[in-house]
Amino acid sequence: DPSRTDGLDPLTLAVDTLSAEHDTLFVIAAGNNNGGLIGTPGTAESALTVGAVD
Repeated sequence: DPSRTDGLDPLTLAVDTLSAEHDTLFVIAAGNNNGGLIGTPGTAESALTVGAVD
């Protein structure tokens, strides 16, 4: 399932790398699919992932 990630997908790794290299906080949408799952790159450890509720 592409909406799940183990933190090793290219987008997640890129966010973590760029955050570390540039001392930057990335604010990323959690996604609008699959109920309570957070998609990539929102699963990056260094990301601030945001969501919404209807």
